[in-house]
Amino acid sequence: MAIYEAGKEDFAKLRQIVQKAIRIPYQCGWQFRVEVEGEPTDFDFYVNDVSYGPTEAETEEMKLGAATLTFITGAAPVDISLTVRDNLLDQRVKKWFDDWFSKAINEDGTVNLPTAYIKKFKRYSLTPNGEKLTDTWDVIPIKLGDIEESREEAGAVKFPIQLKQFRSLGAVPGRS
Repeated sequence: MAIYEAGKEDFAKLRQIVQKAIRIPYQCGWQFRVEVEGEPTDFDFYVNDVSYGPTEAETEEMKLGAATLTFITGAAPVDISLTVRDNLLDQRVKKWFDDWFSKAINEDGTVNLPTAYIKKFKRYSLTPNGEKLTDTWDVIPIKLGDIEESREEAGAVKFPIQLKQFRSLGAVPGRS
């Protein structure tokens, strides 16, 4: 019998579905921790949120009459965006990022070899049993975003930091 047949709901089945759904240990948005090689020792306290797209394919389209075929041509590198706060007294997060960025691009406009500025980024999921390493990527600094200061809003100043995976091979799920 169908669960939702008109006037004949199977309440025992509905109850089982609800009980199963409330037992699923969904990961909450705050259950993460990140590390970046060479970071300030208390860096994780300053990370407000992280967003990333760990799986993305690069594609190429081919027209075939009125149809379009789409082929995967490779794995795209992961883009990582962190929203961070900073220490009022020493601006340690901004200084750390600026120092990292300066290892990539010199004052005279020349660019150094990647070995000078690639760092390991690690993301951990926090579980009731402790933490589990979820992702590891070699990343490069891309941008320290707009810093907004306002006298109308209380709270800590936040700004985005953007990183990009150096080598897209690790973008394939299950490979780091």
